[in-house]
Amino acid sequence: MSYTMHFIFFTDASRQQNAERLFNTIKKETSAADLKLEAIDPYHKGGHTIRVSCPLSKGKWEEAVFEGIQVMQSFSRGWVLNGSISESVEAILNDTTFSGINMISVTMKKK
Repeated sequence: MSYTMHFIFFTDASRQQNAERLFNTIKKETSAADLKLEAIDPYHKGGHTIRVSCPLSKGKWEEAVFEGIQVMQSFSRGWVLNGSISESVEAILNDTTFSGINMISVTMKKK
């Protein structure tokens, strides 16, 4: 079975072009192998959101969760996990290592 993590990066980028540059920096500076840009949208509280997907290796749910946490840690440490890990991964991070990113949200659902 294959799984995909879905990230939302909440940025303070005032223009879409700045958010695109920020995504390129994230992609270049992390170990997340296969980040795919899904959308960049204005955020109603200011800045832009960057929606990204990251396919994970095929395998069991437990292996996907471990790999997903490794991907999450490539962005920063200190994630807060929510919900039941046996059904989904839902996490939020408020202290990133990237300038211009205020918060990151991630989800991955068990199929």
